[in-house]
Amino acid sequence: MNKSVKLVVGVVIAVLAFTSNPHGPLGFFWRPNSMAPNPTNLQLPFFILLNIVESVTFALTLVLLMFYFPKKALSSLTLKQTRTAFVCLIWVLGNWWMHDSLHMHIGMNLQSLLYIEYGFHITMMGSALYLLWVAKQVVKTK
Repeated sequence: MNKSVKLVVGVVIAVLAFTSNPHGPLGFFWRPNSMAPNPTNLQLPFFILLNIVESVTFALTLVLLMFYFPKKALSSLTLKQTRTAFVCLIWVLGNWWMHDSLHMHIGMNLQSLLYIEYGFHITMMGSALYLLWVAKQVVKTK
């Protein structure tokens, strides 16, 4: 597929992600919790920049999933192991937009925060462990 098509798809996804954050015009389904503190004027640009970066990495994640999902195995892995490693990389790269948005939406509801922390952090730790195993397999065969 043409690189410019992939770029356009990525830009459209990034714009949609940015406008769908909890403070954005399309983020109505997960508005910030009323108890969430408001950032100071000094903090606000940094939160906006973080949201832009998260939106771009989320878009990159979807573009990678749509156009670059592995069709062949890495030389020292099976196709299933290669695809699992790819999904782990995608998860670590692309979950931040949703993770931070859920934090804003949930606020200080501790039970819901536990679900978010376990759902995101534990799965990322598992992904990192799997990627370490993959790295060991790749190095071992060289």
